[in-house]
Formats: sequence, C-alpha cells, structure tokens
Amino acid sequence: MLNKTKYKRYFLTLLPVAFLVVGYFIRAYHFEIPYNFLVSKSEIDKSKLKWKESGFSLKNIAPQLGLNFDYHPPRISPQAYYRVDSLVQAPGAAIIDVNNDGFMDMLVLSAVPESPNHLYINQLGNGFIESAKNWGIDKTTTDDFSSIQPVIFDMDNDGDSDLYIAGLGCARFYENTGTSFVEKTSQTGVRDCANAQAATFFDYDGDGLLDLYVLRYWRDYDLLKTNDPYIYVNNLHNATNGGTNTLYRNLGNFKFQDVTKEVGAADFHWSYDATYADLDDDGNFELYISNDYGADRLYRLENGKFTDISSTFSVPDRRYSMNTSLVDTGTPKPHIYVSNLHAGYNWGLYGNFFWQMSDSKNISDEAKRYNVFACGMAWGAAHADFNLDGKEDLYITNGFSPKRRHYDRELAAKDDEQFSHQSEAASFYYEWFVRSLSGEYSEDIRRWTKLIIRGSRNDQSDCLMLNMDNKTFAYSNEFTDIEAWNGKAAVTIDANNDGVLDLLVTTNNGPLKYFKNTVKKSDNWVGLKLIGKTVNRDGVGARVKMSQGENTYHRWLTGGRSGLIGTSDSRVHVGLSNDANINVEIKWPNGQIQKINDLKTGAYYEVIQSI
Repeated sequence: MLNKTKYKRYFLTLLPVAFLVVGYFIRAYHFEIPYNFLVSKSEIDKSKLKWKESGFSLKNIAPQLGLNFDYHPPRISPQAYYRVDSLVQAPGAAIIDVNNDGFMDMLVLSAVPESPNHLYINQLGNGFIESAKNWGIDKTTTDDFSSIQPVIFDMDNDGDSDLYIAGLGCARFYENTGTSFVEKTSQTGVRDCANAQAATFFDYDGDGLLDLYVLRYWRDYDLLKTNDPYIYVNNLHNATNGGTNTLYRNLGNFKFQDVTKEVGAADFHWSYDATYADLDDDGNFELYISNDYGADRLYRLENGKFTDISSTFSVPDRRYSMNTSLVDTGTPKPHIYVSNLHAGYNWGLYGNFFWQMSDSKNISDEAKRYNVFACGMAWGAAHADFNLDGKEDLYITNGFSPKRRHYDRELAAKDDEQFSHQSEAASFYYEWFVRSLSGEYSEDIRRWTKLIIRGSRNDQSDCLMLNMDNKTFAYSNEFTDIEAWNGKAAVTIDANNDGVLDLLVTTNNGPLKYFKNTVKKSDNWVGLKLIGKTVNRDGVGARVKMSQGENTYHRWLTGGRSGLIGTSDSRVHVGLSNDANINVEIKWPNGQIQKINDLKTGAYYEVIQSI
C-alpha cells in the first residue's frame, strides 16, 4: 500500500525546486519575438523583400533633432516604491498642433518637479524647437502631483486643442489660447484628485461637447507620501480593488459634472487604457476598458446609459491588459489590439488579445491567427500604415523595470545582495502559483516579491509587426533601429505632411526615441482632418470608409487616442495600394452619412460636416 504521506512530503520538497528551474528558464526567455503562423517562410521573405525595395526602415534620429528629454520616475513613498515602482513609471506623450499652423508638435510629460515637460514646436517641417516654458506648460508636476498622460481634446469647440493632464494626485485642466496654455482646473467645478492613470474622451450624450472618461489604476490615496502598505491587488487574476473610473460630462465653458452614477461605466478594476467606437457597426457605441490583473470590461451605450456587456467575450479574461488600439484589417469592424504579458509558458502570461465583434454580438480573440499575441511585457502600441502598402501595421512597446537608475540605490543594492538572478524569478513564480492555488491574496505589499524583479530584469526590444495582406502580421525588427529599452508610449506623427508617418517612443529609463520613416515617398496615401458642426468639432466617434477599386479601408476616429498614455496625430491617415483616386464615406457620430467622390490622393484635406 502506498504511503500517501511520504509521497506528499516528496512532492512538497520537490515543488520549490521545480519552480526554481522553471523560473530560471522563464527569466532566460526575453519576452520578445513572436512566431509566424498561417503563412510560409517563403511568403514572409517575399513580402519583406518588397518592403526592403520600398526603402522602408525606421531610423532613430532623436539626437540629431535635439530631442533631449530624459525621463525620471516619480518620487513615490519609499515603501510603495520598493514594491510597485514599475507600475507608476510611464512617460506619456501626445502629438498636437498647438498653434494651428498645420504642422504637428510633440508634448512629453515629466514626473518630477525639477525635470520640466518638453513641448517640441514643429518648424514647418524643418525640425523642432523646445518651447514648453513659452507656452506655460513646462512645470505641471509639483511636490504633490506627478504627471503621467497628456490628454488632448477640444473642450470648448473653439478649434484649439486643450489639455487634461492625468497623474498621481489632483489632475489638471488647461485651455489652449492659441499662444499659451492657461490652467482652468479651479473653473471646472470638479476636484479630480483620485489618481488618474489616463483618460479618453467622447460625446456620450450627443450635445456636441466632448466628455471626459478618467481611468484609475490606484485607489484614492497619496502614493507620493503614503506609508500604508495595503495598496496592492486583492487578486492576481480578478482584482476588484482598483480605483473607480469617472465619467465627467462637459457642460461647456470648461465646466464638468460627475455623472458616473447616473450614466454607468464606474469600473473599479485596475484600469490602464480605453477606447470608444461603434465596434460592431450597428449604430451603437461601445467602450472597451483594458484592466490590469484580470477582467477587461466592455460597455454598450444605449439610451444615454452604459450597460455592461462583458459577458460577450468568447473566453474569460484573466490577463494583465495595458493598451487598447483599433486596427483596420480590411473589414467594417475594427480589431481591438490589447497588450498583455507573454512569457512562453502557461503561467497566466498568455499574450496579447486581438478582439473582433461578430454579427451575433460576441467578441472573439484572433491574436494567434494574426500573430500579434507575443511581444513580451507589452505596453503601448501605435497602429498605422508605416510602409505605405495599404495595410495597417503595429508597433508594440516592450520592457519592464528600469533598474532604479534614478532612485533608492541603497535599497536596490541591499536587495540585490539578498536574491540571486535565478531565485528572483523563481521566487515570484512559486509565490504566484501557490497563492493562485490557495486563493490567498493580500493587499499588503510587504507580502509580495517586489515587482522590480518579476520576470525579466533586462531591457527588452519593442516589436514592429508589419501587416501581410490582412492575413497575418510579420515580426520585422530588422527594418528598425530598435534596441533593448523599457518602452512605454508609442505615437505616430507626420512631421512634414508628406504622408509618411514617423514614430515617437517614450521609455521609462532614458531618452526619447524618434524613428524617421525612410519609405519612398509616393501618392499612395490620403489624409483627412474632420471638423464637426452639429457634432463635436474633433469628429470623435466618426467612422471613415475609403474605397479604391476593390480595396476598402476603414478608420475610427478617437481624437488621436491610440494606445497606452499616448495620443497620435489625430488626422485620418490611410495608406493605399496605389495612387488612383478614391471615394470617401464619412459616418458622423450622429449617424449622418457624408460622401466625397473621386478624391485625389497624396494630400491632406479638411472635411467640414455638411448641414
């Protein structure tokens, strides 16, 4: 007869060893390179040869442009920093035409008072000049507020892009006067002091003014000074103790009203990002929220209220979502790209989502089919037709902890002596596994292996995924100057209005990256700037459909909100398969259809809503 006690003892003795070994190999895996499915190597090679012949590459020219912004992480409470520093370090970026000269400028936020924000003013396509101080926007971070994301939208419908700054502490509102930013926080009528991680905007009530939806990761406590250790998640796979998101209705004249209880969507998970669009092309809008530590949320707007329809997900979400982007794959419905962690093992680290809603209202994940499920510790993303072949591509940022380059060196050194590299990863995965089995979770950060050492400690490479005829995406870093860093936000910019999109990438441990796109210039593109008259001026919520022969292209207007803590060039940009004239159909947020036929390619156009 078997001695069950004896075998149980053997099992418990060997279990930590097994996790030590697995943790070592997980650490050795750099969380990076995806695999290609559904297409042969010869097909991939053929496509890459074509891209190479087009002259396409992404070259980092940030030093040549004089982009000298260098991010420093916020000075949060040492006790909190010791465990959760990697979750609060994220330099946000936005592309904005601050002076309405038709050329896109760049705004990057700092997280510490002595390091100013940088606003790079475009010199009519001939470089940039840093002008944050001249515009009154250099010092938004103070001792009691740390800036995270610049949220750009026209709050008063005057044609200028105004600014909301999300961050740790009390968020800030600014009016763009055309020559400077003037703070309007006290005028808004709301005190938004519950740690805004990010925000998005849309006109939920159809009154022509953009409303503000604020995403909260942390609960309402002072992370910059707190000594309270009970600040962490209550469940790794379905945490329900995050901050409560807030919907502010725009009343006009820079006044806002909290309508979350009346309208809904008061999500209480650990939210990082969100997007708003008609995801199933039925005339109703949906709000997708990416949540860390568990379930994302999907809401439908009906009769002026948000209803939770998350039950339509085809698989339960127990992942760690960071980013939400709407990608065109040649169908009337967007694919929703959601960044997640992928480690090559079934440790709850299952990779990115690539959702699409069906006619039956279900939402299914097609990330593996399209080969976008793996890019390590994926964070932000930018989607655009980088190589001007008529297909939208993806750039995904990747990276984890910044090795505490600017803060708390003694604590880091002391901790390094305590753990070996191998035991660091293994201890986390062992702890994670045991607590998952037992159901034991604790909000006390002192009971958790510090986040600085989880998974991989090294910088990691971002992922450029080029679209292969809307069938799959091919990992294509060989076309870039991508190196190992800790990438966070990624935003697109057409700096000289030639139809070629460059890329601005922020990291949480160093300087900006500005990737110059070297693809050969052509007229295989068209751009639109929509101007609403009876709907919001930015045209947020509109859908643009372009037809060129048998090819059809779709874009969903989000005001440039393109991914984690990032806002891209808000103009509609569509790469085309050739330079033949196109037909355009615009579905405005109120359902109105406006058509423009036989439009010449190779230029940007302003399109004013017809009345």
